[in-house]
Parts: sequence; C-alpha cells; structure tokens
Amino acid sequence: MAGSAQALPLWTCVGFTGHREIEDPSTVTAAIATELQRLQRRQVAVAVVSSVASGADTLFAEAAARLDLPHHVILPFAPARFELDFEPDDWRRVAPLLERAIDIQIVGETTTSEEAYMEAGVRTVDRCDVLIAVLDDARDVGPGGTRDAVEYARALGKPLILIDPRSGAAAHERFDGLPAPSAVDPDVEPRAAVEAHFAHLDELASREGPKARWMILQIILLHLFAAAVAVAALALHAEGAWAKAAGAAKLVALVWAAVATWRLAHAHHGWMQSRIEAELCRSFLAIWSLPRRATPLPRVIPAGCSGLCRSLEMAWRLDPGAESRDLSGARDRYVADRVKSQRAYYLGRRRGPRWGNAAARIAVQVFVVAAILCAIVALLPAQGAGVDVAKLLSILLPLANTAILALVVTLDLGRRASRYREMAARLEETERRLEHVRTWQSLGRVAAQTEALLMEEISEWHALLRFGSKH
Repeated sequence: MAGSAQALPLWTCVGFTGHREIEDPSTVTAAIATELQRLQRRQVAVAVVSSVASGADTLFAEAAARLDLPHHVILPFAPARFELDFEPDDWRRVAPLLERAIDIQIVGETTTSEEAYMEAGVRTVDRCDVLIAVLDDARDVGPGGTRDAVEYARALGKPLILIDPRSGAAAHERFDGLPAPSAVDPDVEPRAAVEAHFAHLDELASREGPKARWMILQIILLHLFAAAVAVAALALHAEGAWAKAAGAAKLVALVWAAVATWRLAHAHHGWMQSRIEAELCRSFLAIWSLPRRATPLPRVIPAGCSGLCRSLEMAWRLDPGAESRDLSGARDRYVADRVKSQRAYYLGRRRGPRWGNAAARIAVQVFVVAAILCAIVALLPAQGAGVDVAKLLSILLPLANTAILALVVTLDLGRRASRYREMAARLEETERRLEHVRTWQSLGRVAAQTEALLMEEISEWHALLRFGSKH
C-alpha cells in the first residue's frame, strides 16, 4: 500500500475450521481464545471469518465475540435452511452471533449439503490470512471436512494453527507468512481515514502521471535524435570535427535515453500503483452511505491490492452509522457524485486521445508523401545542397513516422478513445436505470454493477503497471 499521511490499518483475517463433535468444549474454547488473543497482540487489527456451524465453529464465533473481533460469516445455506441443522438450544446460541456479524455470505445452490459445507470451508480459507483448525488426527473425517480445509490451506501456503481437541495444545506452521502488524487509531473516523488516504494517493498520481508520460515521449525523441544525427552525418558526408561532434551528440542522446528508460520503470510503477489505489478508495467512498447488507462489493480486485481492499472494506463495514435512511437522497447523490461525474470525465477525456490519434494519422500520411517526393528528387541526376537535403529527408521522415506510430501505440490512443466513448454510453444507461430504482436492494445491486464496470479500468491499469515494472 502506498504511504500516506493517514495510513489505513492493514487487517489480518483469521479463518477457522473444526469438527462438529467436541468431547471437551471448555478445553477447545480456552485454546481458541488463547490463540486469538496471541494474534490480536501481535497483529492488532484482527478480524475473523468462519461459518457458525454446530460444534467447534460455534465455540470459535463465541470466543471472537467476547474479544469483540469483527466477524465475516460464511453460511452453507440461507439462515432458515441453516437452522434445520441445529438443535433448538444450539440455534439459540448461534442466532445472536449472526446478528453481530458485519457481513454474511451465503454459498447458495449446491447439489448436496456436503458440497455446501465444503464450499463454505473453501471460501473461508480463500479469505483468511491465517487458519485456526481444531483437528483430531485420529479421526476419520469425510470429504469436505476439517482435514480437507487444512490441506487446502497448506496448498495455498497459508499460516496454520492446529489445535488438538483433547489436550488443547497448538502447533504453528508458516508463521513467517503472516502480514505485517498494523495499528488502529480509535480517534480517527473510518471515512475520514479513507478520505485522507484517497486525497494523498490522488495527489501523488496526478503529480507523477505527467512525469511518466513526458519520459515516454522523451525516450522516443532521444532515440529518434540519435538515429537522425547518425544518418545526417552519413548523408552530408561529415568529416573531422563535424563527424566527432555528431558521434558525441549521438552518444549523449543514447546515454540520456538509457537513464530515462531506467527512471521510467520506477516512475510508471509509482504512478500506476497510486492511481489504482486512489480509484479503489474512490469506489468505496461512492458507496459509503449505502446499506451494508444490501450492497454487494465489487469483485474485481487487481493483484497486489487485496490488502488495501480489505482495509477499505473493514473501514466501510465498521462505520454502519454512515448508512443513509433516505433512499431518494442516497440514489441522487450516487448518480450526481459518481455516475454523472464519471460520465463527464470519460466524455472529456475521449477528445484528447481521439484528436491525438487523428493528428498522428494525418502526420504519418503527410510524412509518407513527403518522403516519397524526397526519394524521387534524390534519384534525379542533379547535384547540389537541395538534392542532399532531399536525400536526408527521404531517410529521416520514415524515422519520424516510426516515432509517431510508436507514440500512438505506447499511449494507446485509439483504444482509449473507443473505450472512453463506450464507458460514457454505459454510464448514461446506468443513469437511466437508477432513475427508476425504488428499493435499497436495487440501488445496491446497480451500484455494485457500476463499481464493477469502473473497476474494469483498474484491471487494465494493472496490466500497464506490470508492463511498466518489467520494462
């Protein structure tokens, strides 16, 4: 995560899996509490993710509740169906745990109950940074059970805490893979922290973007200059001091271009990373006032940004007081602040690439015709300075065309113009859909689809980030 004046806490997510039948619940409960407290002291900002199935899952969820840890719940079925797997007394323990969950994800349709529980376990492992498992090595566990979840976590290289259900002893694996500890400042409001982080990233990206673009142009021009100097020296038969001057100028240009290329990799990486993270912050700020339970989060997460996305999600979910109670007002603000502003942005931005692409095509056509004419003049039997200049231009103009085409491809002008036009049209359609929204569920669903659309741009930027960092 890029640094900022007010850094967001980097949360550690602790997952859990365990057997349903527990012979000594008090021993297991004590062991779970000990490990959670140890992780909380070490990592500070800790959240948990698990199911709340009968047995060890319930013990874990109750231990997390006593420590007041935010809980993401993953259920194999909808609550009404899930309740059927419990005895009445056991369900009365679980119901309050569902009420305090900051997020409930339901697996949905599966062929069998075993598959539903298996999928819940897989999603738990996928989402966590470290997995606590109450695992009895002597027990024969069926498919999709605790042992499968542990093996899946091992395959992903995730840190593990294995608790023996009889003795309560805990074994630790791969703890060097835990995220870096992070503090939470209780005096900073979640939205204020996100706004400060966004402002820092946006300012950084706005400052570094033009620098990176200028470096790209500079590199192309320097290579063109070096080639032009070499060609001119040959075409004009430079000798003595002129030849040495031309060689020195070429050498300086190439060294300068090499330095600029090295600097570009770092500048491009910093610019893209800052812009990607800024847009992720902007996305969460856009949905900040929408109901948490009715608004699915965008699923497009660029590689390398999962930590920031988790920090943003936790800040959003831990600020439920910001939820609006006015549907029309929330809808109108989202349309004005997000949909219309982004549409205006794409409409404005498409003109630059479109005009740049058109100007580049015209310049290439003009230079091609001029190069052909100069080549014809160079073939004439006449002699003189004019013919030498024509010979020189017949070589330099194709080089200029190559530079222009390289710039067009590098800046991706044609694709950007088309993409911006498409984005503006799709946002216009979204605005029309939002005009007819009458429920919080519809508003949350359309907002999530809109954010996913806008996050597609983030994915493309991430591809550019990878290209820039390697080249």
